[in-house]
Formats: sequence, structure tokens, C-alpha cells
Amino acid sequence: MNKITQISIDGVDIDKPSDIVKNFNDFFVNIGPVTDSKIPVSQNITPEKFLKDRNQLDFVIAPVSEEEVLEIINKLDNKSLGPNSIPLKLLNLIPDLIITPLCRLIDVFHKW
Repeated sequence: MNKITQISIDGVDIDKPSDIVKNFNDFFVNIGPVTDSKIPVSQNITPEKFLKDRNQLDFVIAPVSEEEVLEIINKLDNKSLGPNSIPLKLLNLIPDLIITPLCRLIDVFHKW
């Protein structure tokens, strides 16, 4: 692991650990406000400017069906690994046990 033993700020070398920590802290605490202060402010921009040509249509994500999920499971490459290195082949061995809870999980994520 590399350890920082010295930094240079405005041409001044700093090597005291507590001063290095203080300067890093000051930099990261202030980077947002400093950057923000450099962004020019325009009085002519209102939020409405960014809301032009809005889509007036609503959409709904329909609940997923067990048939849709089963079709996807059947298309999976059984030689591959899924999350946490779980073999995808297991999904093909137990679809009747997991299909309903899996559909519910997918539907919950659609609502986010």
C-alpha cells in the first residue's frame, strides 16, 4: 500500500501527517462549494425551460407473467454462472419452486 508522506499546496511542501490530513479534508469538504461558485449564474433560465416538449402520455409496466419468466429461464445458457457464482443450470432444475416468488420480485422492482 502506498502511503502519502508529502503533498504540495500552492508550491508549499507539507509533510506533517496532521497537516496533510487537514488539507485533504479541507479540499474534499470544499470542492463542491468552490466548483459551484465558479459556475456562472444566468437570470434568464427558469425550470420551465427544461420542461419543453414533455410527453403527455402515461405508461404502466404490466406485471410479468410466469410464462414470460419461464421462457427467459429456458433460454439461459446452462453453462454460465449467475450472481454469486450460482450455476444457471439450477434455475432449469427448479423452475416450479421459484417461478412465483421470482415473478413477485420482478414486479416489485418494476414499481421502483
